[in-house]
Amino acid sequence: MDFLSVNGFMLTMWAIMNQEEHALTLFAPDCGSWGLPARSTSGRSFINPQGYEAYGFVHRANVMVSRMVLCIMLILSRNAFYLVEQPAQSLLYMHKRRQYLANRVSWVFQVYFWMALHGGRSPKRSMFMGNMSSLGGLDKGKLTKAERVKRTKISTARKYTDSSGKSRFVGNKKELKASQ
Repeated sequence: MDFLSVNGFMLTMWAIMNQEEHALTLFAPDCGSWGLPARSTSGRSFINPQGYEAYGFVHRANVMVSRMVLCIMLILSRNAFYLVEQPAQSLLYMHKRRQYLANRVSWVFQVYFWMALHGGRSPKRSMFMGNMSSLGGLDKGKLTKAERVKRTKISTARKYTDSSGKSRFVGNKKELKASQ
């Protein structure tokens, strides 16, 4: 299902309309243009959270968040719950439609937590946004260096020294995908 196509979006709306009261919907929008690694390409910043919309991947991500907010409004009208998952450094929370939702429509609770403390294969710091005040219970505190080493089961990046002697990092695509 392609959420950005008319059919995919309508199917999503239909599914929400057929949920039971107090149902939970989880959104995990693609973080490819919202996260820290893509900021130099996407042009997203605290000053310009919409980024360079001339780039297709940035425009698609903005449309996705706008549609997600419409879905969330429908979810709220159905007396149901929603969660939005993103990496901790994501700027998605600053999108103008998400800001409208949080400042004019509904209470939005936000919590940051370590995935490793919840059984995740990588230490990844994540964020949940939603309409449940109990989200704060996900924060199990700091992840110490010893706990990080003990709980990390995948390596998302490798450090190396290039020919000029400068330290660099390269991502492991397979492990990065698995860490999502």
